Amino acid sequence: MGTLEIKNLKIGNDEISLSIKSGMTVGVYSRNKAAVLAFLEQVSGINPSGGTCFWDGTDLFDDPAYFRSRIFMDFSEPCPSTLRAGYLKERLESNYGLNFDSEKFAKLVKDLFIRQELLIDYRYHFSEMGNTLTNFALMASLDKPNLIINNPTAEVTKNQAVEIIINELCDRQKHQTVILGLDNLKVFQNRLDLLILIGDEHSFVLDPKTDRLMAFRSNSEKFKNRICSGTITVTLDDYSKEEIKYFEKQQIEFQKISAFDLEVFR
Repeated sequence: MGTLEIKNLKIGNDEISLSIKSGMTVGVYSRNKAAVLAFLEQVSGINPSGGTCFWDGTDLFDDPAYFRSRIFMDFSEPCPSTLRAGYLKERLESNYGLNFDSEKFAKLVKDLFIRQELLIDYRYHFSEMGNTLTNFALMASLDKPNLIINNPTAEVTKNQAVEIIINELCDRQKHQTVILGLDNLKVFQNRLDLLILIGDEHSFVLDPKTDRLMAFRSNSEKFKNRICSGTITVTLDDYSKEEIKYFEKQQIEFQKISAFDLEVFR
């Protein structure tokens, strides 16, 4: 068990603070993919956090126990160039000391139909979907309680495969903390405990079960807590009754939306 504490971590124009306790699944989303990656690199301990990220009170960058307990992967990055479970097991265990469940890997290769997503000549050539699925199968076969995963469903168009990925990543019985850099918001609806939105203007930590957004088809100096602007301006839904009446009086069109609908209005 453990708790990841983030204290005043600088993201864009803002600083965010939150506590990620054991059993929580947290999503991170932004139109700026580099901002998501930078955040994940901070909470993974790869880059010094400047005293902003702690695991059970110890700075991540100085905590070897945290490094041993977590895995950080980007599923859109090139996957291993083989599906030979025995070979992967030998290499991972001998070179990196990692526990690899070769039987689980082989089962996922079969269940996800990964062999349909590759061309074999003198080496394996994976489709983009096959690349993501292979990276997922590799991750799921490693014994790590804390997951930091970027692009978990990148290029995956098969609903069954998406469901398998989400069910594994969001399994609270298997994992302690899960932080996901989301490439697809909608498919994780009802599966997240917290959602970090890194906006063009401001960033927020939301409870996706209760917090809502507002999408406006215009611009106004009265808008506050903006997440992104453009043809559509999206803000937090935290306006008073008087402010809502003002928008209606000025014939400013707006729509209350779920955070998981943000992609539609970007």
